Parts: sequence; C-alpha cells; structure tokens
Amino acid sequence: MVFASFGFSTEKYAGRIDLVYPRLSEDGSPYLFLDTVRAAFFFGTVSPNSAQLEIDGQEVEVTSDGAFLAYVPLDKLLGTKAIHLALIEEGKVSDALTFPYAFTAETEKSVLDTEGIGSLVFPLVLRVAAEHTVTRTMPGGTYDLFPAKGTNLVASGINGRFFVIDLGSGEATYIEKQFVSIDTGTAPQLAVLENIAVSSLLDESFLRLPISSRQPFRTRLSSDLRELTVTFYHTISDVNRIMFSPWTGGVEVVRWRPGEAGRVDIDIRCSRPIEHGYIVRYATEDSEAEILIRHQPAGRAHSLDGKTIVVDPGHGGTATGSIGPRRTIEKDVVLTLGKLLTKELKRLGAKALLTRDTDTTLGLYERVDLAREENADFLISLHTNALPDGENPFLRHGTGTYYYQPGSRRAAEAVHRRLLLATGLRDDGIFYNDLALVRPTEFPAVLVEVAYMMYPEEEKLLQDPKFVKRVAKGLARGIQDYFRVR
Repeated sequence: MVFASFGFSTEKYAGRIDLVYPRLSEDGSPYLFLDTVRAAFFFGTVSPNSAQLEIDGQEVEVTSDGAFLAYVPLDKLLGTKAIHLALIEEGKVSDALTFPYAFTAETEKSVLDTEGIGSLVFPLVLRVAAEHTVTRTMPGGTYDLFPAKGTNLVASGINGRFFVIDLGSGEATYIEKQFVSIDTGTAPQLAVLENIAVSSLLDESFLRLPISSRQPFRTRLSSDLRELTVTFYHTISDVNRIMFSPWTGGVEVVRWRPGEAGRVDIDIRCSRPIEHGYIVRYATEDSEAEILIRHQPAGRAHSLDGKTIVVDPGHGGTATGSIGPRRTIEKDVVLTLGKLLTKELKRLGAKALLTRDTDTTLGLYERVDLAREENADFLISLHTNALPDGENPFLRHGTGTYYYQPGSRRAAEAVHRRLLLATGLRDDGIFYNDLALVRPTEFPAVLVEVAYMMYPEEEKLLQDPKFVKRVAKGLARGIQDYFRVR
C-alpha cells in the first residue's frame, strides 16, 4: 500500500511501511524540526515482518510482529532535505517512503506590543480576570505564581504579549495580557493585613487573615515540611495579636515578619509534617484570606480505610496522548488501567473515583477541580510516555513518576517503588516537574508514566491485560504504603 500524499511512489508494492511518527501533514509539506534538534526518532510498523527495513541506507531492527524504532541523524544544511525509508524483500524494494523535513527557529520576539494598550502610564493597576491564571518567571518562561481571579497586580511595563508585574524589592513576574483587565482609574495601593485568628485541631488547622484587598501571594514549605510561609506582596501589617481558639497542638507557632517594599511574611510552624495538603485562598469577600492545613492522623494497618483517592486516566476524547509503533493509543490504555486501579483501591477500603470513565475530552483543570470538589486525600494521574523530538529513545525508557509540591515527594517515592516492581522495567526516575495535575497543594498528587509507548517492547507490554492488571495492583500498594505508619 502506498500514500501518494506523503510523497510515495504511486507504484503498488506487496510490502507496506506504516510510519506512525513523525507525522506529515496531508499536503506533504516538510516536517519542521527545531534548530536544536540534531537527530530524530522514527517509529511504526512494516509488513511483512520478514522484510528488511532501511532508513537512509542503514538497516533498522524490526520486531517479530513488524514494529520498529530508529534514531536517525539529521542534515543541518539550510533548505528542505529528506529521509528515505525502504522496505526490501528478496533484494527488491517492496515499499518506499520519502520524508521531507526542514528546520525552524523557536524564538519569541520580545518586542513592544501595543495592541489594545494605547498610551498607558505605568505603574498600572491590573486585575486578574480569569480562573486558573499563571504568571511566568520571564516572557514564555516557567510558571511562577498562580493568582486567583480578582487579584490586584501592579504592572511596571510591557514585554511582548506580557505585562511586567512588580512584586517589590526588585522581584518581578510576567503575565499574559489575555489573563487581566486594566483598571485605569485606580492608583496602586498597599493592602492592610490585620489580626490573625487560628483554630488548631488534631485533624486540621484553619487561619483567618483579614486583608483589605486581594494581592498576589507566594507559598513556601520548609525542607522538613513543618513550616509553611505565605508571602503577601504589596501588603503592610497591622497585626497586633494572633489568637488561638481552640488549640490542641496542630499548629505550634504563627508569626509575621515585615518584608521590603510592602511585603508581609506569615510563618506557620506545625507539630507534624505538612504533607497531606494545605490551601491558601481568598474568601468570597475580598476582606479575608484563608489558610487550611490538614493534619491527618498516623496511618493504620488498613491505611486506605476512609481515604478518597481520585484516579485520573490522562488524555481522552480528542486528546489521544502518545501513540505506539503498532498504533496503540495512550488514552485507551490508561482508561483501562484507571478502572482496574479504582477497583483495587476499593477492595483495599478506599473511596476511589475516576475523573473520566469513558473516552471523553476533559481539561486539565477540570480534573484538578473534580479532585478538590471531592475533598480528595490523594490524586494520581495515569500516563504512558513519549519523548520530544531530538532525544535518543535508546537512552531513555522505562517507568517514571512525577511530583511538584514538596509534600508530595514521599508519595511519589512510595508509588514509584511499587510501580517499578510491577513493571519490571528500567527506572526512568522520579522527577520534580511543574505539571497541572501535580501542582495542587490541597492533597498529595503524583503523575506516573508507566512505560514508553513509543518503545516497541514496552508498547507490547501495555497491550497485555496481565501486565496492566499487575500495574494496577502495584499502584494501589504504593498508595497504601504512603498512608501507612511512617
């Protein structure tokens, strides 16, 4: 079979090359690699599996059922080049494919963008106008702060499509214009933080912080997980007392510290590690901030009894996720895994819920919000892995686990240990990564990449029901281990 739209010859052969990745557009235009990419991986299947596959004249290993994965050097000369695939049977070419490619620079020009801005005078008051908003460390950089809708920001200038947000003391963050509205009639003002009230119980502590307006804040958890610091920017303190009522030892100490250029730090020292979750938010009224810290009791032999575990099968609907050489689709594999995992968790005594139980499209924040609405004790997101263009797939494969919040590190370690035992695959590692599904602070959250879908041997395992069931049991044991007595 041939595909003329991909630049194949129109002559029909008995053999077939099914190139799954990289994928060309229907019009056959060149695939664009980033300028930094020096080699690229190609995978798919061939038939018959007894045929010899060559890419640019080099033989490529093919599995017994016809799957292949190759890592091919790229020509760095300017202009359109091509990679040639040929399937050879009995010394004759039975199918062929020409893969055109070129390079494109991944640059974002940092130029003054005045569209919709007019002749504004800085500093300028902005107001966050959207839910799930993020700021960045620099234009197009990594995520920094996550200001709630209605938060006041002070812009000191524009950089491309980003406002430069002044946090004081030379500290800045960047927010896209689409996330904010401009309050041209308001001058920048400092908020006032007043007397703090603390209700501290064994199971949870709750702090009320009266504040005159919503300001951006940052949270930091100490390395021993016992001290939470909340920094309010563009704020001054009028805290004369901190009242504890009732008090049973969950929070040991609360103190405030003035920072430079209108910044207030609230330090909350707890008697036990803060790894089961905390929330910092503004109440419905602008006049109060709230901090909730969960102090869960030590685990028991039946450690999942009464725990609410939210299981998130990644992707779904129009988002297929990774695709393997045999065209196995991630969204289908992780949905099957998710159903098996919830069944196993329920058997161990937990209340287990799926973010999706059908092949439906679901946004990242919808998944997180569902876990919040269910007052989850644990969130686990299920995935199978792939690599970005340019990485060598023969150097990275196997099983990996991701977390972001410091309090989720032990959860990631507990799950990863059991997952490795269940898969028997190479240890790809535990990763700190700012992903939406592991960003919540309210509960431990981890994301697992069970195996690399693009790797033929691992894709084959993901097609095996016995393997998937074994992984489900391993994940359940890992979550159970996390809640056991330390």
